Amino acid sequence: MKRIGPILIIGLMAMAASCTSNECYENHSALPLAYFYNMETGQQVSLQSVRIYGIGAPGDSVLYPTQNLQEAYLPFRIWQDTTQYVFEYMGMLPDSIPEGMVYEIPADTVSFIYEPKEWFVSPACGAMYFFDIKKVEHSSLLIDSVSYNELITNENAVNIKIFFKETIY
Repeated sequence: MKRIGPILIIGLMAMAASCTSNECYENHSALPLAYFYNMETGQQVSLQSVRIYGIGAPGDSVLYPTQNLQEAYLPFRIWQDTTQYVFEYMGMLPDSIPEGMVYEIPADTVSFIYEPKEWFVSPACGAMYFFDIKKVEHSSLLIDSVSYNELITNENAVNIKIFFKETIY
């Protein structure tokens, strides 16, 4: 009878270990990663004093407050087919703005049009979403062009390349 206790504990530990799975530790978010490039040289650049926020997000949430950026994660919405981001160029503002004068912050908008695709991973992990990009539209104050992978998966890789024509880097 004294042997049943340790055997039972070992058996329960073995059952618990067999129920855990390492397959769910992988990245299960399809999170688009954008890098920024100089249009003329093709070299990756660091944008100076840029702020990025989403249009239509709760409170038009700022993803990146004013800072220098070489890359940015730009999450897509799974319940819509379009996500838009504004790139505000805070470094282009004058040093001082006279009182009462309204000054518009120089900015570009990038719109991603896509189809969210549910992807079944496993019974243990459930499902995730990938994104099939159909089209990208952008204004062109400083953005020259945008290239992208048509299918955004959970692979940790550069999915979007944004090429800038002006030197804000």
